Amino acid sequence: MMNHNELKDEQPLKVSRWSQGLTFKQAAATLGVVVLLGLFGNLVVFFVEWQNIRAEVRSHVQQTFALVKGSASEAAYQLHPELSRQVVDGLFGYDALEKAVLKDNFGRVLAEKTLSRAAVGNIGVDVGQDYFSDVTRFSLPLGYAISGKAQESVGQLDIFLS
Repeated sequence: MMNHNELKDEQPLKVSRWSQGLTFKQAAATLGVVVLLGLFGNLVVFFVEWQNIRAEVRSHVQQTFALVKGSASEAAYQLHPELSRQVVDGLFGYDALEKAVLKDNFGRVLAEKTLSRAAVGNIGVDVGQDYFSDVTRFSLPLGYAISGKAQESVGQLDIFLS
């Protein structure tokens, strides 16, 4: 048996703090790796969604241009302000549209409409415009062909998305 003097000679056991233990370090490393993988995964998803939205916007604009090209070309060829206004007004059925301008081939504006969006509820819109700046302005050259002749430029339709 040990006597009382032998216990005094032994060094007292050091109690390690929980943050210095191997288990804590492993947990911290695991947490760090999981957080980094999560951030990387979210960035990949964000990039893919960003590309999909851009492609979708381009597709919608091309479809819209295909629908109005004939009417817009006719309006520009005839220099018809009422038909030009109807074409531009009709474009505003597309919710994302902010401005539309129909010009003749001399650069004169036949019809123009701008929809001002209220700043309320548009938090982050300016930041979003930076990421989508290449898909917010579109221009469609308008041509018109008289029977038997080659198509001639008669104007341009410009649209701006919000």
